[in-house]
Amino acid sequence: MIDELLTETLRERAESRADLTVLAQRAVRRGRRRIATRRLATGSTALVVTGALVIGIAVYRNHGEPSMPVGVSPLVVVPGVPGLPTTDASGLPSRAEVTAGDPDELPFALDAIPAAYNLYGARFGPEPGLLLRDGRGASAQLQLLDKPTPIEAAESTQTLTVGQRTATLYRSGDFHRVVWEIADGAGVWMHVTAGSDALAMELAEHVRLDRRTHCAAPAAPVALPTGYAVEDCDVSLRLLPEQQRASLDGATITYSQTGTAHRIMMIVVKREPRTKDAAALDRKVAGWPAALVPAEDGVQLQLPEFGELTLAMTTSRGATEAEVLAVGKAVRSAPDISMPEHWLPATPG
Repeated sequence: MIDELLTETLRERAESRADLTVLAQRAVRRGRRRIATRRLATGSTALVVTGALVIGIAVYRNHGEPSMPVGVSPLVVVPGVPGLPTTDASGLPSRAEVTAGDPDELPFALDAIPAAYNLYGARFGPEPGLLLRDGRGASAQLQLLDKPTPIEAAESTQTLTVGQRTATLYRSGDFHRVVWEIADGAGVWMHVTAGSDALAMELAEHVRLDRRTHCAAPAAPVALPTGYAVEDCDVSLRLLPEQQRASLDGATITYSQTGTAHRIMMIVVKREPRTKDAAALDRKVAGWPAALVPAEDGVQLQLPEFGELTLAMTTSRGATEAEVLAVGKAVRSAPDISMPEHWLPATPG
C-alpha cells in the first residue's frame, strides 16, 4: 500500500502546480483510503495468505541457485542520504515498534542511494517506509514488516546473504524483493523491492538497522491545540547527487486530537506563482497574508506566501476553525528551507 500512496503523492507534486484546494482534497481522500485499506488488510491478510496457499497461487520455485552475497552490482552509489535527520539506535527495532509504527521515527535508515534514483520519499506512522524514484518514474521501496514473505505470487526465489543474515530474493514480474529477518526470532523482516535484482540487492546492502530516520519539514507548528499530536508524516525530497544535497518536493503532516475524530492536515510545498482564481487573501495570520476557505469536510487555511513556502491546513472530522487558526499562528519555518538539516521536527518540542 505504501507504494501506491507515496507514488501518488510524488506524482501529484511532480506533475502539478501548487493548487492548495486540490492538494488538500486529495490528501483527505488518501487519508480515508488509508484508513479503509488498513482495516480491510487487518481482517483479510490471513485469509489472503491462506487462500493463496490453498489454491496454489503462491508457488515459490527455488531454482537451486547458490547463495549470493549482496553488493555485487556495479552500480555507482551516492554516499549518504542527504535530507531527513537520523540518530543512533539503542538496539534493533522490536516487533511491537514495527507493528505500531511511529509518526516521528522510521526504525531504519540508508547510508547510500544508488545513483539511478533522484527522488526520495519517507512515510511515518501507519504503513511506514521509504520510496525512491528515478527520472522515468520507476520506483523502489523499503519497509520493515511483521510478516516474512510478500503476499503476491513469486515466479522464482533465490537465497542471498545480507551482511551476516540469510535472505531470500523473490522475483515476480517487474518486482524483485529481498527479504530477511533482522535477527533470529525477532519477528521483524526487512523488505527491499526494486525493478531489478541488482537494484534490490544494492539497496539491501545499504540498509542501516542501527540508525533511525526522523520526520522533519521546512515548516511546522511550535505548539498545537490541546490534545493534538502528530498522527503521520509524509516527506519527499529531490536528490541532487552532484551537490550531495536534497531539496524539498513536498510534505504532508497530519495532526489528530486524542479522544475525538478531529484532524488537521498540513501541506507544505515550495512557493509558486498564484493562479488567477486563487482565493483572496483577506486576512493575516501571524503576520502572513492568508485566506480561510470552505473545504470538503470543514475549512482550509491557506498561507500561499509563507516566505519561500506555500502552506495549506485543512480541517476534517469536526476540527474547528479556531483550531486550524491556532495551528496557523504557531507555524514557523526553517532558517534555510534549502538545507534539510535545518528543518523543524514534525512533532513540536
